[in-house]
Amino acid sequence: MAGQPSPEKQMLSVRISRELYHKAKKLAVRHGFTLSDTLVMILEHATRNIILNEQDYERIAQETAEARKRRRSAS
Repeated sequence: MAGQPSPEKQMLSVRISRELYHKAKKLAVRHGFTLSDTLVMILEHATRNIILNEQDYERIAQETAEARKRRRSAS
């Protein structure tokens, strides 16, 4: 269904200082990205050396399956 979030994605809500928010927003605008895309790129860069194990991927698969099930039942 159009407009619904992808079941492969997890919502993340964080509280940051207004100063940091405005700096991040300026960074995003400077490079022509959304704030969300900019923060995802920063997180990807910061976690590039983190290795997930089999249990991590099993948890991700389970959470994705549950999100898909919720999405279908909401339709």
